[in-house]
Amino acid sequence: MSGRRAAALLVAFLLAAVPAVALGAAHLDRAFGENGVVEPEKQLQRFFSPDGWTVLGDGSSFFVDGDRNCGRTACRHRDLRVTKFGPEGRLAPGYGAAGTLAIPGRPLGSPLLSVDAQGRLRLAAEFKGGRITVRRYVEGGSLDTSFGRRGSVVIVCGCGLTALEATPDGGLLIIGHFEGAGEEDGGTWFLARLDENGHPVRRFGGDGRVRLPLGALYSPDDLLISNGAVLAVGTYCCEDEFPPRPYALRITPRGTLDTRYRSRAQRSINRLLRVEEGLNGYHEYFVLVPRPHGGFAAFGHDEGVAYALRGDGRVDRSFGGNGVRKTRLHVIDAVPSGPAGSLVVGYSQRSSMYEVRRLRRDGSRDPNFGSLALPEGRNEEGLWLANTPGGALVFDPDLGFCRAECPKIETKLFRVRTGAR
Repeated sequence: MSGRRAAALLVAFLLAAVPAVALGAAHLDRAFGENGVVEPEKQLQRFFSPDGWTVLGDGSSFFVDGDRNCGRTACRHRDLRVTKFGPEGRLAPGYGAAGTLAIPGRPLGSPLLSVDAQGRLRLAAEFKGGRITVRRYVEGGSLDTSFGRRGSVVIVCGCGLTALEATPDGGLLIIGHFEGAGEEDGGTWFLARLDENGHPVRRFGGDGRVRLPLGALYSPDDLLISNGAVLAVGTYCCEDEFPPRPYALRITPRGTLDTRYRSRAQRSINRLLRVEEGLNGYHEYFVLVPRPHGGFAAFGHDEGVAYALRGDGRVDRSFGGNGVRKTRLHVIDAVPSGPAGSLVVGYSQRSSMYEVRRLRRDGSRDPNFGSLALPEGRNEEGLWLANTPGGALVFDPDLGFCRAECPKIETKLFRVRTGAR
């Protein structure tokens, strides 16, 4: 999870979710938790407001939250806690102490999580002095001393942590951001590649690290790794171009900016802006879903508009007929689903509810899936979505600000399925 998406989660409000309204084949999996819903606080019997989330191949979930010290004006992080829930939504008793692992340290910002193919958890957090620390843990929650130096890798970059992504070879990509001197100056991106054992990937920038001065480009809204390269989308500003406009760029497996792709992608986006003004990036952010042959679809939040580019940066006209489509859904998160399709969660102005939908390859709604509406939603930008073998998981982190004392938190985890009930 990256940049402004993570920041948006800090202002998320409650999503009260049951009963859900199924429109079509999509429905809550009643075998998951209580009628398709898990309420972590009831199992933990404590305050629970996670900063990060990741899902294993078997459907288990890891969450990271801080042991907050709540005073009269605010809540401050103390140590971190990682909590694991099993595939059916119950605390994993063999992980840490009764499903929770305590990790010492007082990070800045939000820690991020990732898992490798063997189910080992990787945790990245930013600390004072511009240090990013990455640790790996084995299945039971013990520090994996075979990773880096006795289980940890410390990257001193002087930057803030933006994103943590698993690479197809079992390694990690860490992205940080240096702010510019002013709003229009943008900043410099920092990227580091680690192999499976936490060692720098030398072919990436020569020493595993890259600094890219990218001027007026804001930190990426979302990114994905395709054929060893990094695809990133976001917005840039401003000079004589306002509101901010979308960008798409590609960073090669060696850590260099693919200038040909960037130029071609920007021409494609400018062409799409003439078709659909809703692509303008004012108060907008995008989430990415991979498409065949190195392409992607980017789903926007504020205007409910999505666009798709091919692997070479040209417009993908198989999406919406001309490369752009109005989803009529303020998309908050999206994941791949089926043959080149997408599963999305967001807010529908038509129903005034939060809905889970499946979109086909051309971006149209899949009538066989229908939609699953979650009534009484008040969550602007804080839903997380993931695929699992048992169905799609939707999580509301409910990250609000503390005032006087920490409020009652009512986070919920749902599992959505299709087909027979």
